[in-house]
Amino acid sequence: MPERRHCSVGRREGPSMAQRGYPGIHAGMPTAQYLRSAIVVNGAPQIKIKSEAA
Repeated sequence: MPERRHCSVGRREGPSMAQRGYPGIHAGMPTAQYLRSAIVVNGAPQIKIKSEAA
């Protein structure tokens, strides 16, 4: 029974993450924020996330 549950959770999170296109969406990593900021800023001098993340 526990194995079936694990499979269900992994399968449900699999397509969810792929659909969003974020590697650490559920982990809350700064990757999504950095990507979003970079796209919105478009290479502007407002990329503070890079400095903070680094």
